[in-house]
Amino acid sequence: METPTGHDRKGLVCFNEFLGQIFFMYIVLVSGAGSDTWGIAGPLALFAVVNVFGGVSGGHFNPAVTLGVFVREAKCAHNFIFTLMSIASQITGALVGMLVAYIALRIKQDGEYTVLDDQVGLLIPSTITKDDLHNGQVTLGQNFSTFYMEVICTFVFVLFILFVTGKHTMVPDLGVMGVPAICLVLWALCQVDSFTGASFNPALAIGSTFFQTWCFSVNPQGVMTHYLLEYLAGASLGGILAGCFYNCYERLFKKHEHDIHSQINHEYGTKSHSSD
Repeated sequence: METPTGHDRKGLVCFNEFLGQIFFMYIVLVSGAGSDTWGIAGPLALFAVVNVFGGVSGGHFNPAVTLGVFVREAKCAHNFIFTLMSIASQITGALVGMLVAYIALRIKQDGEYTVLDDQVGLLIPSTITKDDLHNGQVTLGQNFSTFYMEVICTFVFVLFILFVTGKHTMVPDLGVMGVPAICLVLWALCQVDSFTGASFNPALAIGSTFFQTWCFSVNPQGVMTHYLLEYLAGASLGGILAGCFYNCYERLFKKHEHDIHSQINHEYGTKSHSSD
């Protein structure tokens, strides 16, 4: 949407989002990223795919970012179909990446291919351990806290991206440090919200949930899918709110800039009139 000639090559943009999301999902799953081992894999994966595919697609690889950009651009009718295409490409890429990760992690055990439980990173609150799952001692909860933290952290993450890439808020001297800065913010937010899962990405949430439900040997009380709605709704709302906040800020910035120019023109006109 925000990339030059993006609307003239929607298919190519979506294809790059699709490819980038495959690698993003693959790296996150193979590294064992999840509520218990998020680490640095996610931010490094984002750094890699943004540098490889971002020049064409804009480097979203996250429906929450796409929604934030959609709101920021404020061209709803013009960008609506493009937004849906981008989000569909990201989700499809995450599902394909999940399959690629499964092929990489599976081993043959008792004549059947399987992924060992210790290789499955879990996207659930960290208060639920793998031992709890195997023992069946699961207490479902943290619905509000999971949703709340997804909203807040995704809001901060997407807002940072919008400010770094915005026409009126972009830092001229940031240069090549823009992408590393975004990845560093993602890493910091993952550490802040590690206790509720730290997804901030609806596409990754879908891919991770399908993967853990498919591969993990037990699923007491349906815990593997229980928190998916919170991850999806929280991250999506966070992205939308970030776009709304940016628009409000931009309007205030433009108004302030207009007032300053008006004041300068008035003072210049007064001085010119006095000199005459």
